[in-house]
Amino acid sequence: EALGRRELEMHLQPLYEIAPQRIAGYEALIRWNHPERGAISPAEFIALAEETSLIVPVGEYMLHEAIAALVAMRNAGIEPLPFVSINVSPRQLREARLIEQLLVWLKDAGLSTTAVKLEITESQVLDYRHVSELLSQCRIHGIRVALDDFGTGFSNLSHLRELAFDTVKIDQAFVRDIKTEPRAVAMLEAIVALVHAIGADALVEGVETQEQLELLQRLGCRYAQGYLIGKPLPLKQVLERG
Repeated sequence: EALGRRELEMHLQPLYEIAPQRIAGYEALIRWNHPERGAISPAEFIALAEETSLIVPVGEYMLHEAIAALVAMRNAGIEPLPFVSINVSPRQLREARLIEQLLVWLKDAGLSTTAVKLEITESQVLDYRHVSELLSQCRIHGIRVALDDFGTGFSNLSHLRELAFDTVKIDQAFVRDIKTEPRAVAMLEAIVALVHAIGADALVEGVETQEQLELLQRLGCRYAQGYLIGKPLPLKQVLERG
């Protein structure tokens, strides 16, 4: 019903490319403003959708919204056109035509395959066959894929060894305590070095202070994401800011 009534809304959180000091892209995040209950946490309704087949139409909705957002940014004259990073659910990974459909939608919109980036959380990469097939298809067509939330929960170095991700998103836990915990700095430095060693870009989540951003710059980290850079905003506000 929420899909039919268009109660689900996409918000965009900026992804900052540190060296050139620019917003290079956005992560698409889903929000649900229920007419009676108000804002419902994604942690609540995404988990429910994952247990049912509803996550597939929700995922397709987000892909369509992300492409529409890119078209709107292009029409607004935003140059260079940023990319939009979109989370892919485990059930979507099992959809044989996922990449084929995405390519059609991008072509119809007149967008390059570099305009989108797919994100897979670590809990999903346990299914190596589906993820490996997705990565192969994406590599053929020039679609980049990121490993999300690396460093917590299901962390496994085998994921980085077996699967060639373009970007590794490092969990905010590793940047949060750098001011008070020297071991946190050492671990962050080691993880960024590991990501670079396998030929991927490092993106650190949860950046909230200038000190954290400066550390990432010293480590040669490519991207930063967090409230220092910007909070998730509706597309309208993103377009107003240019």
